[in-house]
Amino acid sequence: MSKHKITSYFETNSAKKCRTSNTDGNAKKTMIEMQTHMPDTQIPTSTSSIEELSSSNQVSLVDSTDIGNFINETADDFTKSLIVKRSNIPASNFIFPFSTHIKKGKAEKRYLRVNHFEKYSWLEYSNIKHGLFCKTCVLFLTSSLGGMHKTQPLKTLVTEPLKKYAKLLGKDGALDVHNNTIYHKNKFDC
Repeated sequence: MSKHKITSYFETNSAKKCRTSNTDGNAKKTMIEMQTHMPDTQIPTSTSSIEELSSSNQVSLVDSTDIGNFINETADDFTKSLIVKRSNIPASNFIFPFSTHIKKGKAEKRYLRVNHFEKYSWLEYSNIKHGLFCKTCVLFLTSSLGGMHKTQPLKTLVTEPLKKYAKLLGKDGALDVHNNTIYHKNKFDC
């Protein structure tokens, strides 16, 4: 385990060089004396603060735990726990995406809505991949095949984002179909 202080992650490169170049003991600069990337007043103390900083491009903490980062990748236990426990409902300033579909010769927009997230706690939107994923299947995936005989390729909501919002709910809806798959029900056997 690393013995770095949390504030070391907010240092500028020049501050890190200064600290590492003074290992002989002659210079007595401390972490407090060094110029940091972010003043103490801007260090995030709550989720809303983190989101505000992220939206102003000062910090990308939210993007580092975006579910899209973990497609075909292994996350450590702490990150898995963080993602599984956090709320899947988007922030109040989230702009819900839509997909366009032709119906009877007319283009119609089908929007992703907050009720989709409320109904399925495993559903999460990836800002990086611009689509929906099942966060538990993504995090606990052990094979690219699923189903009873492990012959069904795992794609939509698992290795590929769901971007078409025309048929999400109902017996044949993409979310209900995924929710009833064997590999999803046995999440840890994905």
